[in-house]
Amino acid sequence: MTTLTPATYLRLALRQVRRHRRKSIATGGFILVGTAILVVLVGITVGINDAMVNNSVRLHSGHIFIEIPTGAAANPTEFVDAIKANDRLAVLLQRRRFSVLLKSPHSAAPATIYAVAPDSERAATAIAGRIRTGRYPATGKGEILLGADLAATIGAATGAPIDLWGADGRHLGQWTVCGIYTTGIAHFDRGVAYLSMGSLPQPPADGVTEFALFYDRVASLGEEQQRLKPLLPAGASSHTWRTLMPDLVQLIEMNAVSMGILLVLVYGLVGFGISNTFVLTIVERYREFGILKAMGLRPGELEALVFMESFTICLAATLLGLSVGWLTTELMGVAGIDLTRWTSHNRYFLVSGVIHPRTIPSGLAWPAGIALTVSLLAAYLPTRICRRRTTADLLRTD
Repeated sequence: MTTLTPATYLRLALRQVRRHRRKSIATGGFILVGTAILVVLVGITVGINDAMVNNSVRLHSGHIFIEIPTGAAANPTEFVDAIKANDRLAVLLQRRRFSVLLKSPHSAAPATIYAVAPDSERAATAIAGRIRTGRYPATGKGEILLGADLAATIGAATGAPIDLWGADGRHLGQWTVCGIYTTGIAHFDRGVAYLSMGSLPQPPADGVTEFALFYDRVASLGEEQQRLKPLLPAGASSHTWRTLMPDLVQLIEMNAVSMGILLVLVYGLVGFGISNTFVLTIVERYREFGILKAMGLRPGELEALVFMESFTICLAATLLGLSVGWLTTELMGVAGIDLTRWTSHNRYFLVSGVIHPRTIPSGLAWPAGIALTVSLLAAYLPTRICRRRTTADLLRTD
């Protein structure tokens, strides 16, 4: 008997798949469902990570955060224009930060003040959505927004007058409390207040200018940070959200490790079902394999033929599983999954508890690799058994 070519192996394998259609569909079904589940699970994890990042950066810092000490920027307009050159930049917020002493008729407390552009800030950040009473400061008006704990410390309510004193002892003026917000984060609630940049004609000299940069696509923030580095004035510094929030980075990494373990466990269980189906299919066909051996098919060729048949089923089912998983994930991403009930007290879901699953290249590559590996390993054992059995043993099988 002549040596079989790869094309012949494939043709014979496809013929066997068609002849044993029901068992092929049953085996492929295990693989398809398992692969689709893995893709969806990875997509949900990516959606959770995206939600945590978006919620965190929208609170205040943005994806990239720049600090410029007083006097460092020779020409702020040119600097801002250079930053805006990147078409991926969605929002650029400029603030002035300084420390003051807040005095009410009842008490006093130190605080960090952010002089902001109210319209832009309200649209891009989450503080406006966390206001408990009152509203956000109006542009150019002498109004101030206080954290809930800070307001309680100085005994201030909406409508109360507040005097601001600079670190140099200079009286900066009087503002009216227009709102009180709460985030659940002690740093903000206890010591941060917001007012309109136009209501502060002469900010303290010891202040710091801040820029919060928000991007539509955030995959290559490191490259963007390197692009901005030569543009920064002497003494200025820039940070991505990864350096500002190392706890969030670790949480995302922990999610990735947990998901990797879950993927292996899920497909390990699916692998038992696949292996069982392969074993039953091959055992029922021992007599058929015996006849092929009696006709001159060598053990290695028989093993290759059975393996090609198994590989064909695994590959087709895996590709279909990836397609079904991708489509399901995309549909879930459009609709969103509302986890507000379980995240209402979570600092990483302050803005929204809705997640939008999405697929990424590794979210398809890993499930595909695991599915093919486990499926082919499940088919390997019965294939080896079939090879080692003698022709007489195979033909005696009922």
